[in-house]
Amino acid sequence: MASEVTSDPGAAEVLAVPGGLESRITELSQKVDRISEILEEFDRRREVLEQLREDLKPMATGAMRTAIRKLGDLEQNGTLAVVHEAIRVLERIPVTLSEADVQLLGDNIAHLLFTAKNLTQPEMLDLADREASALRSAQEARPVGLVGLLRSLRDPEVKKGMGVLVELLRGLGKDAPSPAS
Repeated sequence: MASEVTSDPGAAEVLAVPGGLESRITELSQKVDRISEILEEFDRRREVLEQLREDLKPMATGAMRTAIRKLGDLEQNGTLAVVHEAIRVLERIPVTLSEADVQLLGDNIAHLLFTAKNLTQPEMLDLADREASALRSAQEARPVGLVGLLRSLRDPEVKKGMGVLVELLRGLGKDAPSPAS
């Protein structure tokens, strides 16, 4: 049969494609093939992403549960409230301190931390607590004249306090700048 189609001169004319159209059809066919390849690649990548999503879903769910549980614990023990207040303190820094003040704090942070460490030792905290209590009860103190002051110097606690005060004054005097002559 194929020989009959080719031997018929009219059939060749029917199968012939008018000039230029054949190259255009070939070009379109190549583009369709390329689009088909791209779609197949997209489909393969979609399947890989779908598999990755399925693999990561249990891990993400577990991580979310852990994070929610941890946030619940932090809220329960008051840590989140402290963090919230700390953020509010940090927000006030630009209002109360200049950039130069913050830089100065940064330059002296090690010294500040060392001083804070010394001030937070148990014996220093106990001393500060006792002195705060004494200051609270100072409102009830009676006025004392010169004779009352001299009489109180017989009290061993007052004598010890005077000694501490003298040492404190000595330290302050040592660090004070000398007056200009």
